[in-house]
Amino acid sequence: MKLADLREIKIGNEVKHSRYGIAEVRDILYSMGSFFGMVIRPNTSEGKMLLQVDTGTQIPDFMEGSLRQINITVSRYGEY
Repeated sequence: MKLADLREIKIGNEVKHSRYGIAEVRDILYSMGSFFGMVIRPNTSEGKMLLQVDTGTQIPDFMEGSLRQINITVSRYGEY
């Protein structure tokens, strides 16, 4: 995803993470006016299991700081 695409993302939208698959955007974080990260929650059981294996905990959400790992897919309000 490009930084310009970030304006299209809203909390509650769905995005596709390169490792965890379809995920819901829970929050978008900025630091001093610049993009810092995006808190997402995997929607599939496979994505949730991979996150649990990768982190060693049962956290439901995680922060992704790299836009390269995220692609815009289908919003709850229609397609992009």
